[in-house]
Amino acid sequence: MVGRAKKLFRTMLRLMGVSLYKIGLARWVIARTTRTRVVLYHAVEPSESSYTKGLGVCISPETFALHLDYFQKFYGVMSINDYLATPAEKMHPAPLLITFDDGYASVMEHAVPALEARTMSATVYLIGNAVRGRMVWVNRLNQALNDYPAAAREVLSVYPGLIDRSRRGIIHHIQTTFTPMKIDELICQLESLVPDLTSKSDKLFSSPEDIRQMQTRGIEFGFHSNDHWNLGRCKDKDLDTTLTTNGIEKLINSNTFAYPFGYFSASAIGRLKRQGYKLLMTVGSNNERFSELHLDRTEVFETSSATLFARLEIEEAFVSALRRWLHRRRTQATQLFTPNQKRTA
Repeated sequence: MVGRAKKLFRTMLRLMGVSLYKIGLARWVIARTTRTRVVLYHAVEPSESSYTKGLGVCISPETFALHLDYFQKFYGVMSINDYLATPAEKMHPAPLLITFDDGYASVMEHAVPALEARTMSATVYLIGNAVRGRMVWVNRLNQALNDYPAAAREVLSVYPGLIDRSRRGIIHHIQTTFTPMKIDELICQLESLVPDLTSKSDKLFSSPEDIRQMQTRGIEFGFHSNDHWNLGRCKDKDLDTTLTTNGIEKLINSNTFAYPFGYFSASAIGRLKRQGYKLLMTVGSNNERFSELHLDRTEVFETSSATLFARLEIEEAFVSALRRWLHRRRTQATQLFTPNQKRTA
């Protein structure tokens, strides 16, 4: 019931936003706030591969180009390094940052030419082991579910709570409940049972040579961990393993970090602060209450300028404002009913 109400609320906001755009009020709405908009993409592919099909991470080159034209019309698109170096008084009134997670090879093939044509920059967040030539566990599991579903289900049947779930449900359950060790165990079992999984030579992620070439074309690179584990499920030893940039540090030219799946913990925040990152990129809204380094991002797939405006300026803005209000009310209630708590004006 709650889920349906939330969906209905978002649908109403989306319709309101589309209406505002169609009557020509987009620029007026955008000018009402100086907040930084940050958009998130992953792969830009004309068709999905078995590594990405069903994950909900792909956008077509045509839709991506439509987004860039919309951004160019209404915002000041900046690189993250320029954003960090620009004083508040000199900042564009509606700054927008473009980011990509994971470092898919399709970014160089399909996204970078479109960005170059509009003199725009973007920041790509690299997975260390992908750059080193290893397959990321999410993509390996997705490949198995797409190409070898019977074998994949046989392995998954050993783990309680997985076999009866949808593909998206399986991956979500694993990323939110499995420890890194348990994930590695599952992937090893898959690769042992289906040797063909590792025999494919498809290029999924950018190579070091690709990254260096994109740097010469105005693209910045931050870090996205080595293993794409949920940092909220990582113990200290796991964080030691996944948060080191050893061997790829020369490829990273943006001192910023993006959380895998958007998940974090107090331990991860503290460690990343000590490592000196200037920004920690999240997913969703209102994460700034956990750290002053957090910058929220919105993943966008909309296929028209009207729906893109509605998502960024109406739907996400209203939902964010509502969450802030609810957070303040919860905080006030906690202070009110905590014994011996002194209230201040």
